Amino acid sequence: MPVATVRISNVPNPTPAFPDGLFIAGSRIAVQLEVASVLAKQLAAEGKPIPQPVTGTALIDTGATRSAIDDRTVSKLGLSPVGLVKLGTAAGQKLQALYPLKLTLPQLARVIEFESVTGCDLSGTGFEMLIGRDVLRLGLFVYDGVSGSFSLAL
Repeated sequence: MPVATVRISNVPNPTPAFPDGLFIAGSRIAVQLEVASVLAKQLAAEGKPIPQPVTGTALIDTGATRSAIDDRTVSKLGLSPVGLVKLGTAAGQKLQALYPLKLTLPQLARVIEFESVTGCDLSGTGFEMLIGRDVLRLGLFVYDGVSGSFSLAL
């Protein structure tokens, strides 16, 4: 099982480690988001263009039951909802759309095909995605606040 250990550093000088960086920035990891493989095959068979992947950053969110994708990324990928789900948030209950998605974690060389992730407004956060416990249950996540690093094995 590949392991990615990420140390949040004091930018622009990447050394020495800045332990409070993880506390301030959160557990963030590079991602590539694409239309689900089943949908890509269907689009190709119909002679339609397959949207380009979206690369960016995801926040590992241990408080999220389901992974979520930013509404702007949904639009870029041209995704259509496959259902709805009622979610409990800090702001109360919300009805959110569900979308199929292909997630690549380049640091782990890992691809995850989701039947559905939640759509949500992540504008202003700098994140394209929240990685929830639906992904974390597949492996091991260690948050080391003392060293300002985290490890993710999937």
